[in-house]
Amino acid sequence: MTEHNQRLQDVAAAADPVAPLFTDGSRSAALIEWAGSRGIDAATILLAGELSRMDEHGQAAFVTAIVEEARIQPGDGLRWLLWLWNDAPTPIRSRLSEERDIRAVEEVMEIHRRVLAGEAVSNPVWRAARRQFAAAMTPDAPEAAVEAIMSSMWDLHATPGAVADVASTWIVQSSAADAFEPAGWTAAEHHRVQSTWDAYGIEQAHHNRRLPGEDDAAFGERLQRYTLENPVPLSSDDFDNWRTWQAERQKIMTARVEELRAGLCGIVSR
Repeated sequence: MTEHNQRLQDVAAAADPVAPLFTDGSRSAALIEWAGSRGIDAATILLAGELSRMDEHGQAAFVTAIVEEARIQPGDGLRWLLWLWNDAPTPIRSRLSEERDIRAVEEVMEIHRRVLAGEAVSNPVWRAARRQFAAAMTPDAPEAAVEAIMSSMWDLHATPGAVADVASTWIVQSSAADAFEPAGWTAAEHHRVQSTWDAYGIEQAHHNRRLPGEDDAAFGERLQRYTLENPVPLSSDDFDNWRTWQAERQKIMTARVEELRAGLCGIVSR
């Protein structure tokens, strides 16, 4: 066996007991404890955990890369956030066309840079910054960008999962928005279908309650009759467009997760 192969086997063996801490979101406390024993801050390791869970494709390789990396430094989660804002292949900055919006986010990033330099920024300061940021952004600023930045604006000592929330928010919302064009659909049509489906579900829920003395057979027959007499007011084209959009969104999400994992791996291994 070559030295390289032996090293890979040793790494895999070491990763096995740790990997579930990354892939099981209910074990965040244990993941933070493991990271603390390695000198890794909670914000960075929770970000790695979130990215590992966002897509099963490439998950094992990503977790192994994080587990074996001995150069992770405090603040790498914030360095990743700054990279996502300006230097990622699909940076948040690229979605903003208004200088006013860019300036507002840059003010937030400056606070993060101060934190990275060692300054303690308290929760009251962050609360004021969130209010200022919300007031400064233009009404047409992309929701994915606004929500992702807003998710970051917390004291990471008290709320270490904030950067992980940025990752999930950005991946989910930007992928959803980017899927409209390849799907040949529009945000307005998506909103119409979603609103129609939601309203139908609420109305149907009113009829899904068992009446006093109603047995299983009568209950099932009544629900079936209601559904047949009151079909959801959407066309087959609406459902086809929805499925096409979902497929495109999933492809984009997979690529975006891979991109953001690579960004974190590049930061922690420099």
